This record gives sequence, structure tokens and C-alpha cells, in this order.
Amino acid sequence: MPRIVTIVLVLILFACKPVGTENVHLQEFEFIPFSLLAELPYAVRETSGLSKDKLVMWTHNDSGHSPVLYQLSETGQLENQVWIRKGSNTDWEEITSDGEFMYIGDFGNNLGTRRNLRIFKLPLNNLASKEAIITDTIQFRYPEQDEFPGSYNHNFDCEAFISYGDSLYLFTKNWQDHGCSLYALPKISGTYDSRLVSQFNTKGVITSAAINSNKNQLALVGYNYSGVMDPFIWLFSDFEGSDFFGGQAKRYNLQMQRQTEGVEFLNDSTLVISSERGTNGAASLFEIPIAQ
Repeated sequence: MPRIVTIVLVLILFACKPVGTENVHLQEFEFIPFSLLAELPYAVRETSGLSKDKLVMWTHNDSGHSPVLYQLSETGQLENQVWIRKGSNTDWEEITSDGEFMYIGDFGNNLGTRRNLRIFKLPLNNLASKEAIITDTIQFRYPEQDEFPGSYNHNFDCEAFISYGDSLYLFTKNWQDHGCSLYALPKISGTYDSRLVSQFNTKGVITSAAINSNKNQLALVGYNYSGVMDPFIWLFSDFEGSDFFGGQAKRYNLQMQRQTEGVEFLNDSTLVISSERGTNGAASLFEIPIAQ
């Protein structure tokens, strides 16, 4: 992740521009309550992705750190560390699972220069030990990206994806216009052009995604920066198939000055979000109740 000074320059320099949206049922809410679930150990001070499988959660650090997945209890306690072989951490930004496999998104692209975007895949059962080996790699590019600027003046960063059906869905982090593009990829090993599905004006940069198939809900977390961090959550519901932006959309603002980096459904009525270590405290997990 970029540090605070970089974020100041980026989010002041690039004013929000309109992004096309397919959603016509938009509501915005001011604030939603939250409570501290746990402070995370220093080992995961730059926690990025967050994924839940059964009774455990998984997280990791981003660029500059070792290729390690950290297993957490539902209360946020560190239970295990798994070293991932054959999968270097260029810039891990997100993880997701489908009940059988774990997918690690090595697609952080802050400056828009990367040409080796990839997703690592490994069986969830392999995470029971201290080491696990990547079994498949999904390599991809954005067909719409024809410039690689070496600056934050682009819309092809990504820190959020989910597994849904037979595909992976990526939600871009748009430094330039503060919107979000939805791309689709197959789950199988190979090299692909990602497929642009739709766009939505999130009015801020997106850093994580989670899906609750039981309730037909999608959550996106992100932030704005204007001297202090202003995080938010988008909750999408009542969509058909993978038309995530086509149903109801509600925005919840979070009254915390934290750099939010991960989101997951703890259960049908509760979200958990993660924030990395910063001037306002240690890396942490927070619980957020959501309407039924």
C-alpha cells in the first residue's frame, strides 16, 4: 500500500470524475456503528486481504513482505502461519476462497506499470500445515489498458476480488476517477484477457470485496483521503447472477480514521473489516452489524 504522504498527493491531485453506473436504486447513509473485534499482531501490521472459510479467517501482508498466510480465529486471534511456496509476494492485495481452493491476488498495481498480474491458486486442505505449494497460476491483463504511466494517473490498480460460480470477479481501485470497474476471469490456470463486465461510481478507492451467497449480498470496502482517512462500505443486494451493480446499493460511512484493507461476512448479519497499522493504532479487526 502507498503510505499516507503518497495518498495525500494522489487523492488531492485527482479529483473525482463520473463513472458509468448500471445501478438505479442508490441509497446513501451517513454512518454505521462498529466495534473493535481484535488488534492484530505486529507480524500482520500491513494486513491487506481477508477471507473466511468455515470457522477461521485468513489474511496476509502486501508488497515488501514474505509470502505468508496468517490463520485467525473468528475472534481475531493468530492460530497459524503458512509459508506459501512457488508464489512470491510481488504485491499481494486480496484473498478469496470457494470452499475448495484459496486464491491469492498478486495484482497490486499502484503505479500502473505491472505486466505480470496474476492470481495464485492452491487447495484449502494444504493450509493445514506450516507450508503450502501453489498448484496453479492465473495470469491476466486488462485489454483496455494501453498506457503504463508509472504514476497514479490510471484506473488499473486492483485490491479486491471474489469467487462466484465458475469465475473470479475483480473490482478495480481507480486512482484517477475514484470509481470501480468489474472484470471477470476463469478460475483455471492460464493466461487471459480479463473481461470488462460493468462499472460503478464508488466515490472512493476500493480495497476489498466479499460475497454472501446465502443472502445475495456483496460488500466492498474502501476509503477517501482529505487530510484524514474516511473509510466506507458499499453493500449491494437483490442482484441477479453476477450483475452485482444492478440491484440495490447502499453506502455506509465509517467514522474511524483508519486505512481499511479487508472485508468479509462474519455471518449473515455481521461484517468484519480489517485496517492496517497507522498513526491511529495497530492493525485491527472491526465488527459491523448490517441490516437484515
